[in-house]
Amino acid sequence: MLQNNRVAEAQVCAKLAAYFTRMADPHGDHSWSGASRRAHQDLVYYQLRALMLPELRTTLGSLKFIRARATHVRYRCVLTVVACGDADASAVDTAVRRVLAVWNTCFVTTTMHKRSCVR
Repeated sequence: MLQNNRVAEAQVCAKLAAYFTRMADPHGDHSWSGASRRAHQDLVYYQLRALMLPELRTTLGSLKFIRARATHVRYRCVLTVVACGDADASAVDTAVRRVLAVWNTCFVTTTMHKRSCVR
């Protein structure tokens, strides 16, 4: 019974992730030009809850998504660098790449853990 609930939850979360993907990236070209603040805010959460790890890696690996999310959600890590006053575009890119490196490590570990659990 519990397994069925987890499967149902993953299916619902996958549908919500697909919906928020369409809202955040309405052209489907990975430009992330959608105007929906909630889509940029919630997409990663629902991809993670649905264990959509390849999609999650693509989303978080996109500097365009990170920038769009920063614009819509006021992503603190990026805005802190910009707020310093002496930061230029390369400093922001460096900060974003550092965040992505941490996320990349996290998702490689998560993917390996998922593979070891599913047999």
